[in-house]
Amino acid sequence: MVRHGGIAACRNVGLRLVAFLLVGLLCTVPVRAASAQAPPLPLTPPPPEKGSLRIAVFNAELTRRGPGVLLRDISQGRDPQVEAVVAVIAAARPDILLLAGFDTDLDGHALAALRGQISRAGHPMDHAFGALPNAGLSSGMDLDGDGRLNGPRDAQGYGAFHGAGGMALLSRLPLGSVTDLSPLRWAELPGARLPRRGGKLFPDEKAAQQRRLSSVAHWLVPVPLPDGGRLMLMLYHAGPPVFDGPEDANGLRNAEENRLWRLVLDGWAPSQTEGQLIGSGDLPVLAGISNLDVRRGEGRRAAMAALLRHPRLRDARPASAGAAAANSGAPNGEPALDTVDWPEEDAAGGPAPGNLRVAYVLPDARLRVTGAGVFWPAPQPKAGGARDRGGRGWAEIVATASRHRLVWVDVAPSPPGASGPRRADISPLRGRVRGTTPGAGRVRPSLTPPAGRDTPSGDPFKEPATHEQPYPSDPSRRRHRPRSDDRGAPHHRLVRRQARP
Repeated sequence: MVRHGGIAACRNVGLRLVAFLLVGLLCTVPVRAASAQAPPLPLTPPPPEKGSLRIAVFNAELTRRGPGVLLRDISQGRDPQVEAVVAVIAAARPDILLLAGFDTDLDGHALAALRGQISRAGHPMDHAFGALPNAGLSSGMDLDGDGRLNGPRDAQGYGAFHGAGGMALLSRLPLGSVTDLSPLRWAELPGARLPRRGGKLFPDEKAAQQRRLSSVAHWLVPVPLPDGGRLMLMLYHAGPPVFDGPEDANGLRNAEENRLWRLVLDGWAPSQTEGQLIGSGDLPVLAGISNLDVRRGEGRRAAMAALLRHPRLRDARPASAGAAAANSGAPNGEPALDTVDWPEEDAAGGPAPGNLRVAYVLPDARLRVTGAGVFWPAPQPKAGGARDRGGRGWAEIVATASRHRLVWVDVAPSPPGASGPRRADISPLRGRVRGTTPGAGRVRPSLTPPAGRDTPSGDPFKEPATHEQPYPSDPSRRRHRPRSDDRGAPHHRLVRRQARP
């Protein structure tokens, strides 16, 4: 069986970074209180309101050149990026965290080692789930059409090795059985929009039928609540809509990866599942890296806009002072909402997308939002603020951790004076998990749309009528190359997995 959570932590590695910073912050309070100046805004996220849960997503970019290298870096305890990632997570204090951009190994050793570091930094997260992603999984086909096999873009998802840039879920709450939608083939998605070149499927008919939808992974994770209700986490990391050709394979795929959650919310499910994936009494919460900004950057932005408008979800619009301060002056819609610090120019001096909003936490519309933000502090004066032994303030620490910033939303499962939502169970998949490879238990999704689940347009697979065309292409695409976000996408089997403490 694949081991999830509860994996023995690696040898004890002392972490003094967070303790030092917290002491430094406390020491500044009397001085500032005695002054006539107003107290500064907190540099770290404030604690959640009593009774609230903090749900976060963080693309930590903990990716390395080969398998096992990340585990080495975590275990040795001397890697500045790992230390910074641990400090960011411990300071943010999430109850539930989707960690993206994380090299995943079969037995979860890297995840166990990182959990140990986070716990020693003062924020234990006793429950976890991890599984090998599509990234780096060999397809045996020429998926990028370059006439060669076994390149990183020929994998089911872009990656130099299986597990590169995967995902992990960490939680302070127990987790239910996980439904892994990552094996779903793109062609099996209702109304699938497949890439074409010269009027033919790209790169060929066989590859188009076997290519998976998920660049990394799509997971449905139930989280039982004390009041008898249940959160249903919709977790994913979509590939970037760039690095392709006129067939727009990555642009189309990114849009479809985001559209999958709209279909699931509207009641669609693979044909061999019993009932809907999300029950009417469940409280869905989407958390992931969409790699799509609705206002700026490359890709088919209507896909993200439609997801933000879904009536079952709510956009709390997390913002930060650091993102607003980092705005270069380029037209960027609402810069305070940005979640990634990308350059405005590439190495050759050409235009690059700059800062964008590509990470989202969208809770159920019935949940009361009690707080939200992006952990992106504005730069501090050198003379003030808590600093680590290297003289770094929080703005420098979050920049050392990743170009992406941790996004968090606090929700109260039950409004004051109201009873919790009625629990609804997910019917089990037909098939069973066996062995240690992702995907035991074959399930063939249906191309038949769910009855009675039409959108306002009357077609369950069309974009809302407010758009002139679904997913309009952007002719200025494919200019920026993020360090570790290029993901490719084919066939496997949907599986039910059990997370363990």
